Amino acid sequence: MGWLDSAIEWVSPRWGAQRAAWRTAGELHREYDASGRGRLNQGWRATNTSAQVADGMSRETMLARARDMERNSDVLAALLSAMDRNVVGAGVKLQARTGNEELNKQIERLWENWCRPINCDAHQGQSFSELMRMVVRREYVDGGVLLVKRYEKERLVPLCLQAIEVSEIDGARIAPKEKANRVIEGVEINARGQPQGIWVRQYDQNGYPSMESAYLAMVDIIWYWQKTRPSQVREITRLSSVLTRIRDADSLLEAMVVKERIAASMALFITEDPAGGVTGRGSPLKDGASGYDGMVFTPGMVKKLRPGEDAKMLTPTAQSGNATEFARLQQRLISAGQGLSYEAVARDLSQVTYSSARQGLIEDDAMFAIERKRLKEHVLDKVYGAFLDAAILAGVIGIPGYWEGRNQWTDHEFIPTGRKWIDPLKEVKADDLAVASGLTTLAQIAGEHGFDWRAVLEQRAEEMALWQQLLSKHGIENGGETG
Repeated sequence: MGWLDSAIEWVSPRWGAQRAAWRTAGELHREYDASGRGRLNQGWRATNTSAQVADGMSRETMLARARDMERNSDVLAALLSAMDRNVVGAGVKLQARTGNEELNKQIERLWENWCRPINCDAHQGQSFSELMRMVVRREYVDGGVLLVKRYEKERLVPLCLQAIEVSEIDGARIAPKEKANRVIEGVEINARGQPQGIWVRQYDQNGYPSMESAYLAMVDIIWYWQKTRPSQVREITRLSSVLTRIRDADSLLEAMVVKERIAASMALFITEDPAGGVTGRGSPLKDGASGYDGMVFTPGMVKKLRPGEDAKMLTPTAQSGNATEFARLQQRLISAGQGLSYEAVARDLSQVTYSSARQGLIEDDAMFAIERKRLKEHVLDKVYGAFLDAAILAGVIGIPGYWEGRNQWTDHEFIPTGRKWIDPLKEVKADDLAVASGLTTLAQIAGEHGFDWRAVLEQRAEEMALWQQLLSKHGIENGGETG
């Protein structure tokens, strides 16, 4: 309390009490706990900057660390494997929806052939499903990836894709291609902040970087990355929030292994008679000599000790039980930090029941559904549109009035890899009831399991026709033999 408060209290005790009460209430309710500057938050220093400023200072360091963990961490490998299995899996199936069934089949057959490595990959080393799995992984670890659309006449369809890592973006580029634009860390944007192109480093025949970078217009590339703030211009690794925990978990596991190796080793100490000075019968040993240099344990070995000697075993104690639980907790936090369950990442189902496994599968599938939808909207749809445009321009497929009604002709759907049942009997009964009650359709159920519903019906009809043909051939009607 200052002199002014003392004077006010002396003139009017009521006014002084009100001021004291107001001050106390202000101290109690003025701040959130997270904004407090007390002892518990002394080391918490944060500043408000734009996303680009914050990311730009950390991007390269975190990218290098994320790639290091990708190469060396089995904990991160488990997380990335879960993404590989569930986002792209064995691949996606195209379902064209032009309204013409014969045309749909023609497009789907052409797409299936184009997805082979010799057609879709500029380097002819990856199939389309392999390319997409790499795209998902690079977007997850690096924060993004570039797919350049290359047009080559000798291909089945004059279109192929070239993948470029985001670390190849020339962040030092300053001069824009168009004077009205500006370049931010290699990305050229217009006055509205819309990306117009990306500057990519070039290399000579010896692998050394060139002084000039190449400009790739946005119309010729597919830039797959996730924007989380309006002021963000470039990508950032999605592992930023869990990188330190992944490294800690790996360090812990390494220390556990070393400790168990030490605990599994057996050490032996030979103690001598302190009063003797002579070991056994014979001459005294030289200073510093033990008489046991080079001796090791071998299976079945029997050794007689000298008089006055004793052997003591050294067996270090281990505490792997507690460390194992702590390592499981670390991996559980890492998985949760990426929106997944521990079971989906570690594939450890030792602590789940049917109900908990089913609930975990639903939650994980919801997360994977988000990733599949992002991949479809930002990559697959764009690739399919470019594929169909190239096929029309090259005359591989003829569609009259294609350019006037392009939205109709490019209508399509991608069917992801289906999931398996936990309990097939319960799942089939639930699907039957859902279809019967009108809550779902055959197309939706078939899609969930990775099938084209039309192909299922056609295959089923073919099987039924063959079955009836065989019954008639062998003289069997209505399930029984005829006379």
